[in-house]
Amino acid sequence: MHTAIAKKAFSIKEASQASTLSPSTIRNRIADGSLRAGRIGRRVIIRAEALDEFITNAADARVA
Repeated sequence: MHTAIAKKAFSIKEASQASTLSPSTIRNRIADGSLRAGRIGRRVIIRAEALDEFITNAADARVA
């Protein structure tokens, strides 16, 4: 029996699909520093923790 490995990082496209935000919004939030990301070679990588933190903070800001 295989156990699923939790996704540790996302591409911009995957982060867009996981968050329901557009890829351009993801890129803009990376550019303005509100979403942490890094590069591996030419690929932009967004850690799962960073995406979760961004979504939580954005949701909290809208409620307040």
